[in-house]
Parts: sequence; C-alpha cells; structure tokens
Amino acid sequence: RAVKGELPLLAVAQSVEEELTYGGLPQARVDDALAAEERVAECLKRLALYGLKVAAEAFGTELEQHQEVLAGLADVVMDAYALDSMVTRTRQSASDGTLDASRVAMTRLYALDAMARSFERTRRALCSSARGPTLGQHLAKVAPLQLFTPYDPAELREAVVTALEQAGG
Repeated sequence: RAVKGELPLLAVAQSVEEELTYGGLPQARVDDALAAEERVAECLKRLALYGLKVAAEAFGTELEQHQEVLAGLADVVMDAYALDSMVTRTRQSASDGTLDASRVAMTRLYALDAMARSFERTRRALCSSARGPTLGQHLAKVAPLQLFTPYDPAELREAVVTALEQAGG
C-alpha cells in the first residue's frame, strides 16, 4: 500500500534517510535505566523504515513478490514493537519511580538479541535490494544504527531466572 501511495510510509522513510544522511541518531525521551533500550527500539524502527524504502525503490510495485525481503523487514518491525512495548510497560509498572530489576534485565536481554537479529535482517534486505556502490552507501547509512550496550548476557539471564524462581515459576 505504501508503494501505491495509499499509506504515507515512504514519506516517513524519506525523513529517516535524511536523518541518517545528516548523522542524526535517536535519543531517549527519559534518562533512566532503560534509556539505552529505548534508543535501540528507535533504531530498530529506523532500520525497518530505511530497509523498506530501499526495497520499495528497487522493486516498485513488484515488492510484494520479494517475500524474503518483506519477511525480514517484518521481523524487524516486530522486534521494534516488542522492545518498545517492553520499555513502556516496564516504565509504567515502576513502583515509586523505581524500575523492577528483573523487568529491566529482561528488556536489556531482549534488546541485545533484537539489535543483532534486526540489524542482520536489514542488511540482508539491503543486499537483496541494491548492488555495487549503491549498496555500500546504504550499508554505511544504517551502520550508525547498530547500537551496542556492553551488558553481560549471562548475568542478565541469571537475574531473570532468579526472579522467576522467587516468583514460584
């Protein structure tokens, strides 16, 4: 529908491209323990939009026939939505302004995995949609969106498991 002009998605994707061209990266609205994860969620949204824009430009109305590209980008959208929801719900469940440590650990763990998974899916979509120097330019534009926060995944998993055990799960 976006390619056919029925959905203003490509206009938003164009603004993402401009943001990437001029070096703008998303910032967290709230400076708390989940600020990095909020930024990751915003980067995932931009990865999906930029990947869709490049694919739509490459394939036009034939885009729907490129199911592998669309499936990969749909997975990025799902990761962005899931992470955004986790950040929001964790913040909403804060007690006296204090975020629940196990929820923060789960959100951080998901963000670590979602970023790696989504960045790779976007790269694959770009590789399917462009060639040569143009592909290199697209890959360079999305490279700054690959955020990495050095958390210890084993420590995060242990925090989640401990919380589950204490809750009787």
